[in-house]
Amino acid sequence: MQYREENKAWESARCEYVDGLNELIKNRASKLDAERHKNASSIFNEPERFRNMLRNMLGWPLNEAVARVVPEIVMQKLGNEGDISIYRVRISIFDELTLNGIYFTHDDAQKRPLVIAQHGGYGTPEFASGFINGDSANYNGMVDEILKYDVDVFAPQLLLWDVDRFGAKYDRSTIDKKLKHMGSSVFAVEVYAIIRAIDCFESKGYTSFGMVGLSYGSQYTILTTAIDTRIRSCIASCSFTDRNQYDWADWLWFDSASKLHDAETVCLIYPRKIRIQIGDNDSIFNSEYGKREYDVLKKLCENVDMDWCEFTVFDGVHEFYHGNDAVKHLIEDISK
Repeated sequence: MQYREENKAWESARCEYVDGLNELIKNRASKLDAERHKNASSIFNEPERFRNMLRNMLGWPLNEAVARVVPEIVMQKLGNEGDISIYRVRISIFDELTLNGIYFTHDDAQKRPLVIAQHGGYGTPEFASGFINGDSANYNGMVDEILKYDVDVFAPQLLLWDVDRFGAKYDRSTIDKKLKHMGSSVFAVEVYAIIRAIDCFESKGYTSFGMVGLSYGSQYTILTTAIDTRIRSCIASCSFTDRNQYDWADWLWFDSASKLHDAETVCLIYPRKIRIQIGDNDSIFNSEYGKREYDVLKKLCENVDMDWCEFTVFDGVHEFYHGNDAVKHLIEDISK
């Protein structure tokens, strides 16, 4: 071949192709938004159908029957804080997988409600609990705040820690891609793990559960509460948003644009309680997108009262918000 061109001779055509793909995605997203909102109009009449849709969307093992055998738990006592004993626990989820966490329980024999306190990205249960030099950073003493009330707490460790700070190298994106290749996802496996932890604690006599989470932990809180109706009340801080604006691979699932985004998923919590928190100056999740998603939620709920869902935009950043007595009201919800 004798004909020659410069490398960028067709750059304009390639740019046009990229622009076309982006425009295709934008128009497709708009069409699927309308389809998703229309389909969700029956969500309050058919919650189990949509709950199964969510399970299938996230993937295995949520779309299979939960094992009936109670998971094994191994507990190592770390110390005491007043009348509360602190344990490091390991809960067997699969033969190959163990869920680790920190368990705070009162020393008397009385059974209290249990709150799952879920850390976020780059976090650990120890960090969220203030074990690291007494600093809980943007968690603002989240676990300590819960323990002010007459409840026990379980704080699980998910695949989200800061490798540079806490060691144990991993690649969440690669693990998620491999799981999706097998009809699963990292969210599916970890939501399932939290559900199995609830099975374990239920076998110990707990009958009432709540869940609280920040950032990634907030998304886990929404998904787990939507699927597991044993969770009576939850606080989801700094994750509720318009998913079209955030293309984080592990937060998106096959065909989720036509099925369930944040607003539709939250509807599956009804009539149980959820308190959604958004920081007006959050540098990670723009509060305007969260407000827009809440408008979608309100429209879906136009034939349902909204006293089960509290939406707060607070003057703050990407942090757990203690205002509006959110934790106090959650404890009241699960103590009835």
